[in-house]
Amino acid sequence: EDGGAHRLERDALGFGITYTNPEGREVYTTQAQQVPKEILGQLAKPPRQPDEASSDRDQARGFFGTWKIGSGPDVFHVFVEPDRSAASTWGAGPQGARGLRGSWAKQGSELHIAWDTGHYSIFRENERGFAYKRIAPGEVIETDRSEFAAAMRVDADTVPASWLADYREESDVR
Repeated sequence: EDGGAHRLERDALGFGITYTNPEGREVYTTQAQQVPKEILGQLAKPPRQPDEASSDRDQARGFFGTWKIGSGPDVFHVFVEPDRSAASTWGAGPQGARGLRGSWAKQGSELHIAWDTGHYSIFRENERGFAYKRIAPGEVIETDRSEFAAAMRVDADTVPASWLADYREESDVR
């Protein structure tokens, strides 16, 4: 493509591949090994892209929807959308403040959400249902010792009406 060339040569350790740039200068040489003929065809198989691309989203289906987190006066809601977006009423005030917006990714059996404020959340399925925790900006996820709170799937109608109206309007714009 750029006019450079690769040269494969046998050396004392096996093979060496040398790249020469378009000006004819050798840029690097690196060691290479011959691929055993028994597995050569396996390496040439194309990846199953459609399966891999959809599997992450398909596996996350159990997390899609509206969630009520916690109990008592500290209750808030989290929306997990199939388009990889997420929203939360956490931090929203009585005047209909925006709350959090973020995007999710499936990490093993958990759903992780990175929020626009720098917070980070984890949904986890456990023996009693689902659990959720939010990690403060700057905290190391692996060393965070905060407890998971109960998470329960609910109808969107249980979310404060003014916040829900603003969120739906915002979603329509996207």
